[in-house]
Formats: sequence, structure tokens, C-alpha cells
Amino acid sequence: MFKLMNLELRQNRLKTYISATLIISMTLLAFAYFFAFAPHAKIEASVFDNYEDIIGMTSILGVICFSIMSATMQAKFVVADYTSKRVNLIFSYPIERSKMLLAKVVLVFMFTLISQILCYMFVFGTFFLLDSVYPVVINGVLSSRLIINTVKITIALSIISAAISMIALFIGFNRKSIPSTIVSAFILSALFNNLIATLLIGKPLTQQSILIIITLSALILIIGIILNFFLMRKVNRMEV
Repeated sequence: MFKLMNLELRQNRLKTYISATLIISMTLLAFAYFFAFAPHAKIEASVFDNYEDIIGMTSILGVICFSIMSATMQAKFVVADYTSKRVNLIFSYPIERSKMLLAKVVLVFMFTLISQILCYMFVFGTFFLLDSVYPVVINGVLSSRLIINTVKITIALSIISAAISMIALFIGFNRKSIPSTIVSAFILSALFNNLIATLLIGKPLTQQSILIIITLSALILIIGIILNFFLMRKVNRMEV
């Protein structure tokens, strides 16, 4: 599997997506400060006057950004390959078709998961550090519990983003359309974010809310795995 993933890395460089991750990180940090300063300008002051709401909204924006980026990678690594003449070359490899597809999907999943977690670590780590020196959050207490809860939420949301791209891949692959893959990821992330927003925005963050988000991430991941299992079966039956 690792050899196949290395082969995929030689064919598809990650430099573009690493740059995209850096841009997303800086953008999310800017939004975090925008939300923090909003109450000072009396813009939705009742919402973004605490750490929980700022973390929640920034994290939700991250889900949208990384879901789209991950779906774009899935579209390029998988849909573009299997809907073009390059599929003849892929099927000529002395490797099981399903293993080749799995290597592509896992590579994108792992890159999305790791890059999004690192992005959140940079954004919230920087925000917490600077706010401890120059406070901007009106009703905020930076505690170890808050940091631990932030870690739990960001890991769960990172899994959701990566899993959403797997579901979007299934849709785009069946439609043989790169735009369908990306649009599906945007729609799915928007739908799930509406649910996540009800748990994170405008109310105290509880362990029950965190548990629901973790459960949701596990559910979406399971759906993504099942759909990609069917996708691998379809690839094995494809005729060149």
C-alpha cells in the first residue's frame, strides 16, 4: 500500500495542495480575529463574545475549505484518471485494480486529515497565544479544558472533511464528472455544517455536544468507507 501511495505521489505532486493549506490557515486565522473583534464593533456581539463561538465558526469554515480541497484532490487523483485514456495505463499495472484505487483514496484522506489538523493547530494555537498577551475576546477564559475540547472538535471535524470527500468521490465517479465531485463536497459540507453549527454556535460547549460531533464523524466515515467499497467493486468490473 505504501509503495502504491509513493507511486501516486510521484505522479501527482502535493505542492499545490500544501500551498492551499497554508492559504486556508492564514485565512482562518484572519476570520478568527474578525469574529473576535466583531463584538467590539457591536456586530453580532451576543454570538462571538466568547472562545467557544469563535472556535466553532472558524472550525466550520475549515470544514468547507478542506472538504472542497480534498474533493478536488479526489477528482484529480481518481475521477480524472478513471474517466480518461490514462485508465488503460492504470489497468496495465500488475496490481489489483481495487488496491490502486484504495491507495489513491487513502492518500487523499490522510493528507486531508493531517493538513487540516495542522491547520487548526496553527490557527487556534496562534490565536490562543496572542490572545493571552493581547486579549480581544470579551467573555473568554482560556483554560486547559477549553484547549482539550478544541482538540477533540478539530480532530472530529477533520475526519468529517476527509470523509465528505470520499462520499463526493463516489458521486463524481458515478457521474464521471469532476465538477460533480467538487459541488457534491460543497453541498455535503454545507448540510453537515448546519447541524454542527447548532451544537457549537450560540450555546455553551458541553461534553454531550462534543460526543454528538464525534459520533457524527464516525458515522460519515463509515458511510464513506462503504461507498468506496462499492466503488472498488465497480472498478474491478470495469472494461477498458
